[in-house]
Amino acid sequence: MELPLLTAMGWQAFLPVLILAVIVWLATSIHRALYNTYFHPLAAFPGPKLAAATDLWKAFIECVLNRSFCHVLEGLHGKYGRLPTQPSFSGMFPVVE
Repeated sequence: MELPLLTAMGWQAFLPVLILAVIVWLATSIHRALYNTYFHPLAAFPGPKLAAATDLWKAFIECVLNRSFCHVLEGLHGKYGRLPTQPSFSGMFPVVE
């Protein structure tokens, strides 16, 4: 079964919409990575910049590098230290001063 709109217009008519969608997705991804890395309130804490930019670094470590994320996390705690006592969490978490 053919779609009448797609057959009449051709797939080329949807190409500008597809290109615009890809451009918007890329711009949004770049904006989010830059905000998380440099302007987010938690950006002042030490740690790998790739981890600050995106959540995909966990998948990269486990799937591409084929390493255990738990072991990498222990190494990062050894390199950067534990969470400092500066932040305070409201709600169900204890306040550290």
